[in-house]
Amino acid sequence: MKKLWAYFCAAAVLLCGCEQKEQPQQDTDDAAASMTGEMVIAAPEEGFDMNYANCIRDYFEAIEQKQFEGYKKTVYPPYQEAFGTYLESNDSSLEEVFHTLCTEFDEDGYDSWHLTRLEVGYRENEDIDNFFSTYESAGLFDAEFSDAAREDAAEIRDVEFTLYALYEGDEEAVPVVQKQEMIVIRTKDDKYYLFG
Repeated sequence: MKKLWAYFCAAAVLLCGCEQKEQPQQDTDDAAASMTGEMVIAAPEEGFDMNYANCIRDYFEAIEQKQFEGYKKTVYPPYQEAFGTYLESNDSSLEEVFHTLCTEFDEDGYDSWHLTRLEVGYRENEDIDNFFSTYESAGLFDAEFSDAAREDAAEIRDVEFTLYALYEGDEEAVPVVQKQEMIVIRTKDDKYYLFG
């Protein structure tokens, strides 16, 4: 039960609401991306900082490729430390949670999948304070951590995203996560990280 709770806390903001493969198919043609292995990013034409999208893309590519070191490069270092400590107190580890995330898109009857498209935009009703208070309540970090992260930030944004995957043998990619959110921090030294 403890490990299940730890996983839930880690994935709640990121992957809750993952859709089953039977969802409506993607309308846009990303066949070229599917063939080359590149993930297409679709973002608003104006006013969106593409570094936020790139950070989210790098996060999911690390999950797809099962590259723990790549995953760690996308996660805010103080969060890694705080979350790692929390997991250790629950007989788990950041690496175990990562390997669980790597199986999130597995589907019965398919040997493999490839992430093809990431659609992003700022969440209409951003609530960064709620994010911090929720994670504080869950015990992942405390108010001191929240204050330090805010102090370290040049900006913190709530990014809404939809993610598509192509399953081996299928012709079209399907949405595997729809309209979920990620909290992304741009630090004062102009680096971008996720809390996840």
